[in-house]
Amino acid sequence: MAVAPRHLFSAAEISTYEREILGNPRATELDASRFFARYPKFLHIGTGGSAELRREMVLLDQVGRATCRVDFFRRSFGRSFWDIIELKDPRKPFVVGTNGHHPHLSAEVGVAIDQALDYRDLLDQNTEVRNRLRKKGILVWRPQIIVVVGQIDDSVPVETLQVLYDRIRQRGAIEAWSYTEIWRFAREHYESSGITIVPATHLSLWETSEQNLIEILLRRAADAPDISSHELDLLIALLKESVPEVTTISGLSHLIRSAQSLLDKAEEAFGGREFGPFWDSIEGAAQVLSCFNVARRILIFSLLDTRSLPDPTATAQHLRRLISGAQKDFEFAVIFEHRRVHEPLLRGWIAAASA
Repeated sequence: MAVAPRHLFSAAEISTYEREILGNPRATELDASRFFARYPKFLHIGTGGSAELRREMVLLDQVGRATCRVDFFRRSFGRSFWDIIELKDPRKPFVVGTNGHHPHLSAEVGVAIDQALDYRDLLDQNTEVRNRLRKKGILVWRPQIIVVVGQIDDSVPVETLQVLYDRIRQRGAIEAWSYTEIWRFAREHYESSGITIVPATHLSLWETSEQNLIEILLRRAADAPDISSHELDLLIALLKESVPEVTTISGLSHLIRSAQSLLDKAEEAFGGREFGPFWDSIEGAAQVLSCFNVARRILIFSLLDTRSLPDPTATAQHLRRLISGAQKDFEFAVIFEHRRVHEPLLRGWIAAASA
């Protein structure tokens, strides 16, 4: 099965970045390095697309002695040569002097640039170091420098930042990013993929550990006018029980099997004249099948071959046959009329069964 992702970033990944880096008062350069090793796409900033990264490459001289360690090498897709990424403390300021008339880059930015320039000079001057990297698949020559340092306060005017960036560029092929800007890059990339406003009635769901998947479902539902609020509520209820069941092909297949199991129980209850258990099983199966239908309609994922979606037709027909039979039975029909749990949903299936 081939799946086409809708987002470079998920809400959960951005939340992890906020928690581990931006909002962590004890975050260190090492923490940042480990985070980017887990989520290298955060360092795709400025590439215009995707990139390949190698972490903590030690530069060895002609006799195999370590000379220095580069935090990351990065190669933009479509290019042959690799660039240098140097990380510094995420807790330091990117710009200082904002309260006066001469805001300027912090000393940490300057140190990061100077250190990366030292690495570049070493690579340019030492053929053996370049050859050792080449054997590892890293081709370097006059690499571009990217430094990631500190955070930017919202009070810093964007015009001031542009002036400071221009001063950096005057030193050569150098880019400087703050950890704040990496966060903005991820957020804007995520939001450009089609974020919609979440209904206020569902805001509490964002506090769950699976908030990114819930958010995807809510966004798809908002774009599908044929989905009722009742159907959405049922889908969210299932999400709170088991998110994977509505976010993977195997999960959707499991939903159909679950519905069929409930229908088998309903059939047994019907034969045994067990009114309550019968309608309990029918309601459960109707919920699961409705959730399946909603999940399929709002396209939780983008499949290159939609034929791989499981077919619920036989199970839905089984549900309609059982409902039709129960509605023709006076006692079962009377019991149903006294039940109110999920009644709007069941009435929809009853209407279909009676058609």
